[in-house]
Amino acid sequence: MKNSPLLFVLIFILILSLIFSLASWLEFYEVGILKNVENYPFGAEGPVAGLWQYESAKNYTIYNLVLGILWTFVSVLSLISIFNKNLKYSKSLIIFAFIVYVFGSILENL
Repeated sequence: MKNSPLLFVLIFILILSLIFSLASWLEFYEVGILKNVENYPFGAEGPVAGLWQYESAKNYTIYNLVLGILWTFVSVLSLISIFNKNLKYSKSLIIFAFIVYVFGSILENL
């Protein structure tokens, strides 16, 4: 790649998307598959009261599944953009990663 600042941004997006993806998949696995819900404040009062994903374990599982899929998709697209010498889609990837981040923030605060 000739454009090293863009390569740096793509690597940064890859690292962040892998972290977010891993965190979402681990939460999905913990709550959705293993059914370990005793340490989660589902239906509780306090700072998480009113957030839809904490109303039930099912909502929390769906929330983490959706974000896990989206961040995994961003990770794959980042890898493709880094290993593909053509930077044609890199700007679109940056915009898509930003949209996924904003979507996750909106989804979190519904």
